[in-house]
Amino acid sequence: MSQPTNKPPRFVAPGFVDLDNLDHAPDLAASLGNMVVAWARAETAIVKTYALVSKLHYNEAAAAYYAIPTFESRTKTLMALAEEINSQKPITHFDEIVAAIGSLVDLSKTRNAWIHGVWVCRKGSNLVHTFNMKQSPKTRRPKQITANAVREHTKAVRAQSRALEALSPVKIELRS
Repeated sequence: MSQPTNKPPRFVAPGFVDLDNLDHAPDLAASLGNMVVAWARAETAIVKTYALVSKLHYNEAAAAYYAIPTFESRTKTLMALAEEINSQKPITHFDEIVAAIGSLVDLSKTRNAWIHGVWVCRKGSNLVHTFNMKQSPKTRRPKQITANAVREHTKAVRAQSRALEALSPVKIELRS
């Protein structure tokens, strides 16, 4: 009979080892860092849109936006607000704004799969994989993640952020 330990349980799929860093994959690590910055910029673009739609100062819009706990809830709230306001007084470029936000919402699903996945390597390999623990154990498979895939994702996030910022020319004037 095995002895209980105080160590937290670890998920390790057969043939894989858990990762706690990407020291062996610096290109992937750098790509992920750039992705994080691109997503921060995307949130800024969404807050600018929130300010435009709600007619709030950027700081007020940011406070309202970030008071909502999740990205999904934030974007759903913004979309509902935009729909309601647009039904009373048309918002310039409304369809393009909705499309850009929708694209970011779609892209966030990939980001979330990476961020919330279990990161592993096969024993003896430097290739990085993720496991989506939300999937059933019967259908769960390792999915390789590459620096190039992250770069392409980041490029798409940046493109949608730029499109949204062009449609929401709100200036950021931070109040101290």
